[in-house]
Amino acid sequence: MTLAAGLAIILFGLCGGLHARAMAFAMHLTDRKHITGTGALLIALYVLAAAHIAEAGLYAVGFFIGESTGIGGFAQSEALMM
Repeated sequence: MTLAAGLAIILFGLCGGLHARAMAFAMHLTDRKHITGTGALLIALYVLAAAHIAEAGLYAVGFFIGESTGIGGFAQSEALMM
């Protein structure tokens, strides 16, 4: 349980950091290039979409680690199957 909680905290922190850096990058890019309005919104949407895809990849790696170490997975135990 401790390993699962630690892994979850690490993944949450990494994804939060990635998300914050992506937002900062989008804001910096649009400010530096003097992009406003719809253009700035589209840039932010695409940058954050890429960040979400990367975050999903991080969670997939975390799930693989969890399944490999035996702390969780998609397979149900016999007690849960009816």
